[in-house]
Formats: sequence, C-alpha cells, structure tokens
Amino acid sequence: MKEKKKILVYNHIFFLISETFVYQQARDLAQNFDVHVLSQKFQNPHGFDCSMLKTHLVKRPQSLVGRALGKLIRYWCGAHMNISLKSFLRFRKLVKDHNITAIHAHFGPNAIDILGYAKAFNIPLMVTFHGHDASTLLRDKEYKEKLPELFDYATGIIIVSRHMIETLELGPWISKVHVIPCSVDPTKFTIQKNNKSSEVVKIAHSGRVVPTKGVPDLVKVFSELADKYDNIELHIAGDGIELEDSKELARKYGHPEKIRFYGRVSQQEVKDLLNDADIFVLNSRTDDRGDMEGTPVSIMEAMCLKKPVVSTIHAGIPDVIEHGKNGLLAKEYANEELKDRIEKLIQNPEMRKQLGAKAKETVEESYTNRVMQEKINKVFASL
Repeated sequence: MKEKKKILVYNHIFFLISETFVYQQARDLAQNFDVHVLSQKFQNPHGFDCSMLKTHLVKRPQSLVGRALGKLIRYWCGAHMNISLKSFLRFRKLVKDHNITAIHAHFGPNAIDILGYAKAFNIPLMVTFHGHDASTLLRDKEYKEKLPELFDYATGIIIVSRHMIETLELGPWISKVHVIPCSVDPTKFTIQKNNKSSEVVKIAHSGRVVPTKGVPDLVKVFSELADKYDNIELHIAGDGIELEDSKELARKYGHPEKIRFYGRVSQQEVKDLLNDADIFVLNSRTDDRGDMEGTPVSIMEAMCLKKPVVSTIHAGIPDVIEHGKNGLLAKEYANEELKDRIEKLIQNPEMRKQLGAKAKETVEESYTNRVMQEKINKVFASL
C-alpha cells in the first residue's frame, strides 16, 4: 500500500469552541493524508472525534536559561514562535522522522509564527485565513508588514471568501490563492417534522453576540416589527460582549416577552432552534475596529434546514446568498432595509418556502463537507 503523505496542521490552540471549521479541515485532510496536529494547547469542548489526528504539543520556555535558548532558536531559524529547546528538538525530530510533506497553518498570525521553522526545515507552508486575520489585524502595522514574506514563501494561500483577495492585497500572489469556504455536513442538519399549529412566526439568530453580528440592531428592528405584528418572536442563541446590552434594549423597546436569549448553547440546541424557526437572520457588518466575518457557517446551517435567510452584503455572504433567489440581503447598518426584508418573509409564507428550498439546494451543490474535502485534498495532493 502506498504510504500517505504527511501533513502537519498548526494552530496555537486546538480546538476553540468557535473554531469548529479548523477541526473540519483537519478531519477532512485525514481522509487522504496522515495528519499530525501541532499546538501550544489542546482542548476539545465539543467532544470531537480526534482519533484520526496525531497530536504534538510545543511549550514556551520557562526558566531564564530556557528563555535565552529560545531566543537563540528563534534567531537561528528567523522564527517568531517562542518554544523551548526540548519542544524545538521534538518538533525537528517530528519533521525528519515522519517526512512531513507540508505544514498547514490556520490564521495569518500562526502562519507568521511558524514561517521561520518551515524555512529552516525546508517544508512547504500552506496558510488559511478565516476572518479577523484578513480584516481587523491588518490595522497592526507590524503584522501587515510581515504578510508579503509569508505570501512569498507560501506554497498555497487558502481564503474562505473572495473579498479577502482585496483586503489581503493578494494580487501579486493570485496564482497561489484557493477560495475554499467553510461548509456543513448535511447529514447532521436533518429537517425535523414540525407539527406546530401555532401561527407564531419564529425568527432566529445563532452566533456570537459581538459587534460583527449586529444583534442590538436586530433587537431594535424586531421591536419595531413587534409593534405591528403580534404573532412574531425573536430567538437569539449565543454569548458575547453585546449580550447584556441586547437584553437591555429588549426591555427598553417594550417587547421582552417576545425576545428570548439562550446564551451559549450546544450544537444540538442550535439544530433544535433552527428546526423550530421560520426565518433565520444574521445581521453581519464590519465593526468599528474593521473586524469582518469570513463566510458564516451559521447561515449554511440554516440553509441546510430549508430556512429562508435574511443577511447583509458583507464579506463572503453574497458568495452564498443571491438576493431574491435563495435568501434576502440588506446593506450593512441599513436597519430599514433589514426590517423590510424580514417583514416580507413575515407576510409571505410561500416566499419563505421557496427561498428555503432554494437555499438547501445551494448548500448541497456547493457548500457541503464533501465539496470542501474535495477542494482541500486537491490543493494538498498537488504538493
């Protein structure tokens, strides 16, 4: 049997609760490659099956002598990641003994951290940008100035939406660029029969309650609609720095009984919430720090369950949602447009049905794990 190529996947932490897409890419690579995972910390809040991944831990130096040796290692390799001598030697042994074909770094800063080691060990480096590393972080002059060196050395640059070509200024390296959006597993988002007889129209949001998600404005818009429609509810799943402000706005605008905040929920609870919803809304926008999304997985999850989506013309969302065909879009920060789109769906059950059916079709054609797996395996197979 032909030996599988070996890929070393690096992220500073595996797996943060909001980074399921990192696990998905590592898992999908493991279908065709021998995948080793390198990190400074391992955690698994979702209880993912990691049996197909071989894990390796690197640690920062602790003692005064260790820090001095770590500094020498970084100088010798031209690297930024600060690791102990013992970790460095294990890292080098891993690369040599296992004949690593390539390193796949998630997020720009992590790729920059490991770039010097990839050069020192003469290993091809692939990097995936996901969102804030192609938006907010670009305000950091030091980070931005390091990107051309990364792009020059990288064998491939994976981005999750086309807008990153512009934000990362990838024109000179366009031949290295691969657009591979995040995806969903349709077998895990199955439609449950809904036998409810209620005429209540349930509107759902799922995602972090942070400035890029626009939840406070969604609460305002919903409250204005609730003044007009008695049969609507808003269900918000997620936690974040704007959660308490959003709750206060719900009380201020006089419809707290129609708005339910769930806080952080499990994946199963998200599925249950989406199955019970009539409309899914994600009010994404660029926040005042310049932070942007990539291509939100929550939209695809809702589409997979035949839910009509109302969202914004932001980042990779227009790559997935075609206005009037498989969902409705409004401009960022345009509350009147957002309200208009939601109201159209409140009034028109047939439109909800048509957009939902087309949404599911879109996901199954272009945004399933199988499609992403084929794309990412093709990229690494070319090495």
